[in-house]
Amino acid sequence: TTGCHGNQAIADEFGAIAGGHHGSGGSTLTADTTKHFTSGSTTDMSDAYRMLAGIIGIEDNDWEFTKSDGTGDHNQYYGIDRAAETDTAAGSVSSLCASCHGTFHNGAGNVSTSFSSPWVRHPTDFDMATATGTEYAFYNGGDGTNAAPYSVVAPVASTIANAGASTVAPLANVNVTSGTADASAIVTCLSCHRAHGSANADLLRWDYAGITAHSGAGNIGCFICHTTKDDI
Repeated sequence: TTGCHGNQAIADEFGAIAGGHHGSGGSTLTADTTKHFTSGSTTDMSDAYRMLAGIIGIEDNDWEFTKSDGTGDHNQYYGIDRAAETDTAAGSVSSLCASCHGTFHNGAGNVSTSFSSPWVRHPTDFDMATATGTEYAFYNGGDGTNAAPYSVVAPVASTIANAGASTVAPLANVNVTSGTADASAIVTCLSCHRAHGSANADLLRWDYAGITAHSGAGNIGCFICHTTKDDI
């Protein structure tokens, strides 16, 4: 009832995830029928993305056994570009993390009254494309104008993960300019952390001790988004 996976209305751990491994992977499938889409069921685990109740996403057809930048070979989470701190971003993976880590998501006092900088906590469910003219437009080696390659090291969420079965597929590229049709550069908790742990401190996707500002380290770790911070 307080875990990440399964129907949280069922206390029994096995009963809560029943049907999740052998279901259809979603009540609807994308056009190629290989990638699984869910609308975020909270009770039917055969229709719940990765058995995460209420969370929306697209499952990679090999569950990220293989994955690569600039392709659709990865999972895709749904994200919301929140405009107010009171928005809980229901359906996003950050909203699941916030069920325990509440103040990191939308706790009072963690952002300014205008819902912008300065941030006390790292923002989640925030579309980097709305930060027009900033370093974020150069996400993952992008040129600041055209869509940038999706990074599997610092993955972002998208609104397209809730668009419908006939059009949804994991992103190959990320829109990094404002005014585009879909928000696809949305920061989530999993942009920096791994849900099931990692070899690094704080469940991070990279070794934070090796991230040094103005080191010329290149397009790694934090610098995939903070693209100017490693400039010498």
